[in-house]
Amino acid sequence: MSKLIPVSIRRGKEVEVIEIPLEDVLFQFIENGVIKFQTSYGVFSHLSSLEEFDRYLSGEGFRKVERGYLVQTDKIQRYDGDLGRVFFEGGISAPVSRAHHKDLVAFLREGSDAPAYRLNLKPSKA
Repeated sequence: MSKLIPVSIRRGKEVEVIEIPLEDVLFQFIENGVIKFQTSYGVFSHLSSLEEFDRYLSGEGFRKVERGYLVQTDKIQRYDGDLGRVFFEGGISAPVSRAHHKDLVAFLREGSDAPAYRLNLKPSKA
């Protein structure tokens, strides 16, 4: 079985992400800074934007939390709503925008099989 490569197909403003078999690639080239794959049935672009990766990885546990940030949700150890950040192992963190806050909280709270996330959603009283 051949390895599959995620690629994008642009039709005007619409972008579709598909996978093509590596064995189908005749050659690769760069055009306008984008890696392209030539096959006998067409030319395909390497994923080059976060939007394209978001489409490709959405079913794999990744979620957009800020412009320019996709996080792997099962790696989140804690979300701090006061700071607007998700935290991972080793204290590594990523920002969460106000626009994505509500959806992220709902996602982290849903489902009985979801890990026990530590949520700090309200300002702490000192």
